[in-house]
Amino acid sequence: TLEDSDDTSASIPRQRVVQYIRNEMGVTTSESDRLAVVHALVQLSSITRLLDQVILRDEVLRSCWWDMRRLSSPKLQAAILSSIAQVLSGLSPSDASIGIRMYTYLAMDNHETGTSTTDWLGSKYSKSPMPELRIATYAVWSAVARLGSAGVTVLSTSAEFWNPLLEGPRETTTDARIAKYDLIYTLYESSKGFLAKSFQTKLEKLIALGPHGIQAGTYDVAIE
Repeated sequence: TLEDSDDTSASIPRQRVVQYIRNEMGVTTSESDRLAVVHALVQLSSITRLLDQVILRDEVLRSCWWDMRRLSSPKLQAAILSSIAQVLSGLSPSDASIGIRMYTYLAMDNHETGTSTTDWLGSKYSKSPMPELRIATYAVWSAVARLGSAGVTVLSTSAEFWNPLLEGPRETTTDARIAKYDLIYTLYESSKGFLAKSFQTKLEKLIALGPHGIQAGTYDVAIE
C-alpha cells in the first residue's frame, strides 16, 4: 500500500497524486496532460514497492500510463514507451518478476487479446516509419533483456522480436542504429549460457560490425 511503502508523511501526497490521476485525469489524450501523468507515475515507480503493490495492481492507473489506443501523436507514443523502458531499466535483477509483469500488461491494457507484448511491439512499433517509435521499442526490449534469463525468454519466444532485429533493413538514422546496436549487445550479454552457442556467435559477429555496419541476415534461433 501507499502507507506501507515509506514514511507516513510522504505517503499522503502520493495518495493524492494517485487519486487525482485516477479520478480527475483518467486516460487522457491531451499530450500535455498525458505527459504529466506519465511523469508522475514514473516518479512513483522509482519506489519498487509502489510499482509492484499499487500501480501494477490498478488497471485504471496502468491505462492512464500506457493505454495508447486513441493516441495519434507518434512522439507521445514514443515518450510513453520510453518511460516504460526507464522504469524497467531501474529494476534490479531480484525484481525481474515485477518487470516481466509490467511488460506483460502492456499488450493486455491496450486490449490486444491473445497477443504477447513482444508481438504487439514488434508488429506495431518496431516496423513503424517513425524512427522515434522504433528507438523507443528497442529501448523497451533492451530493458527487458537486462532483466536476465526471464527477460530473454519473454523476448526470444516471439518471431516479431527476431525479425526486425536480425532481418530488418538497416536503420535510417544514427540514433536508431545506436539503439538497435545497444539491444543486440544487451541481448548478447544477458543471454550468455542461455541461448545456443551458435546463436551467440552470430550475435558476436553483429556486435563486431558496430552500430553503423549491421547487415541484414537470416538466422535460426535455438534455446538450449
